[in-house]
Amino acid sequence: MRKAGHEVVELGSTQSSAADGAGWDLHAAGPEAQAGDAAQVRAALAGRRFNWVVVDHYQLGAPWEEAIRPIAAAVMTIDDLANRAHACDLLLDQTAGRTAGEYRPLVPGHCTLLMGASFSLLRPGFAAMRTASLRRRRQPAPVARILVFLGGTDVGGLTEAVVRGLLDRLPGVDIHVVIGGAAKTKHALERLAGEQDRVHLHVDTPDMPSLIANADLAVGAAGSASWERCCLGLPAILLVLADNQRLVADNLEAIGASITAYSPAQAVELAARLAGSEQQLQSMIAAAAGVTDGAGTERVADALLGQSSDPAATAPLTVRPAADTDSLALWLWRNDPVTRATSKTSEPVPWQQHARWFAACLASPDRWLLMGEVGAEPVGMVRFDRREDGSHLVSINVAPAWRGRKIGAALLGKAHEALQGRFGSARCVAEIHDANTASQRIFARCGFERVGGAEDGWGRYERPGDLG
Repeated sequence: MRKAGHEVVELGSTQSSAADGAGWDLHAAGPEAQAGDAAQVRAALAGRRFNWVVVDHYQLGAPWEEAIRPIAAAVMTIDDLANRAHACDLLLDQTAGRTAGEYRPLVPGHCTLLMGASFSLLRPGFAAMRTASLRRRRQPAPVARILVFLGGTDVGGLTEAVVRGLLDRLPGVDIHVVIGGAAKTKHALERLAGEQDRVHLHVDTPDMPSLIANADLAVGAAGSASWERCCLGLPAILLVLADNQRLVADNLEAIGASITAYSPAQAVELAARLAGSEQQLQSMIAAAAGVTDGAGTERVADALLGQSSDPAATAPLTVRPAADTDSLALWLWRNDPVTRATSKTSEPVPWQQHARWFAACLASPDRWLLMGEVGAEPVGMVRFDRREDGSHLVSINVAPAWRGRKIGAALLGKAHEALQGRFGSARCVAEIHDANTASQRIFARCGFERVGGAEDGWGRYERPGDLG
C-alpha cells in the first residue's frame, strides 16, 4: 500500500467475539467491539473527514458503519456473506451469481448494490487481454502449460508438493509457478526450477494477465485471483487453503468454472484427469468466461466518484439484426451464471456448440435475433422464434453489465416494434420461470400478462393487444 503511494495508519487489535475456526462466517464481532474499533479509526484520523470510508472485514457490520459516520460522508462495504445487517450507502459483493435480492433486507433502502462478478476488482491488464485469451481457447487443444499460483506467500508451503506431483503425473507439460518474493518457500522453488527444465518460476511477476492467458489449466487458491482466471477463461482446480475461501470455491464449482481440491495430492489427481478430458475443459472455459469481463473496477470507481460514464443517460437505445460479429458477446452472455440459472438448459455452452447454434440462427427464416445498443455498446439481445401457429416465442437476455439499469423493458419494447414493423402484426408469447422475477417485471412493463402455467415452474405470458 505504501509503495503505491497511499498513507497507511496501523491500528491496535480489538477484542472480537467472532469464531476463528468453524463458524467464522456466522458471527460478526459484538456491537461494543465494533464500536470500539470504529473509535480507534476516528481517533487515528482525528480532525479529518472523508468522502468515502470503505470497509472490507468479515467481523464488521452495521454497528461499525454507524459508528464511523462522524468522519464519513458515505460508507462503502465490501462483503460476500450476505448474512448480517449493514448501514452503508454502497455495497459491493463480487460473488458470481449474487443478486440484489439477497442483500436488500440487510441494507438501508437508499443503499446502492453492486452485485456479482461484473463488479470484480481487477487491474486493467486483464480486460485488455480478454479477447485474445478467449480467441485462443475456441479450439480444443492438449494441455501443454499449467499455471500454479497458491498465493504470494504460499501459505502452508503446498506449492512444491503440487509442482512435484504435476511433474510426475503429466510428463511433457510445462509448469509455470508464481510466488511472492517474501514467501518462505521461494528458495526451495528456485532450486526445483533449476533442476527441472519444465518448471518456470515467476517471482513478484507484473505479468499475471499474460501468464493466465497462455495457460491451459490452473491450480490456484480460491481468492481474488479466481476472478482474474475467469476473466481470461482459464479452467482451474481450486485448492482451498482457508475456511474463508470455501464460499468462492463452492460457487465457482457450482457453475462449472472450477473444481475444488483439499490437498495437493487431490489437486494433482484432478489436473491429470482434466488434462485428458477435452469436453470437460471446453465446458469449464465457457463457464469461466461468462463470470466477468474484467471491467468491474471501472464500474465500481464510477459508482464511488459519482461521475458515471453510463451512456444510457445521453445516447439513444437502438435495435438491429444480429451479425456474425455478435457471436462472442452472445456466447459470453449465455454463459453468465445468472442467465444460466434462469434458462431451461443451465449447463455451460462450449464455444463450438454455440458457434453452430449461432450460424443456424442467422440462416433460419423462422428465427430473428435483434441486438440492442446504446451508442456503440451492445446492451442485450431479443430473440423471436416463429412457431407453427404463426406466433413468436420471445426471449430476452440483458448484458450482465447492464442489469439493474432499467434497460430491459425499453429493449423489449423496441424489439417488439421492430417485429411488428417486419410482419405487420405478430402475436408474441413468452415462457418465464417463476424464479426469474427480473424477466417477469420486464415483460409486465411491456404489457405481457400471465395466461397459464407450464411444467417445472415455467409460466406462459402473452400480450393481450397481440391476440387479435
